[in-house]
Amino acid sequence: MHTITLQDMVVLVRKTAHVLNFSVLMMCLISLTHQSINKWVITSWMLCLSVAIMDETIQRFVPGRSGQLSDIVLDMSGATLILLGVWWVKERRKHGSKNL
Repeated sequence: MHTITLQDMVVLVRKTAHVLNFSVLMMCLISLTHQSINKWVITSWMLCLSVAIMDETIQRFVPGRSGQLSDIVLDMSGATLILLGVWWVKERRKHGSKNL
């Protein structure tokens, strides 16, 4: 049986924060670029990816921090979840809820 330690909780909170922060970032970017579906998909997702890469790169130069590829993946999973959710809602509205 595995006991959850304080360190485990800290890691869980930090990793969850990656997903939530980039979910909010994606929502903000979508609201700015929603005129054309193809344009906002590419623009919003690429901006989130750029921020994630810059954030992890900066952390590599901060004492006591480390930039990790896994954190970029977590960041982008949050962004992608919101992107898929917004796309799903738009499709439901466009085609009517009976088709989806």
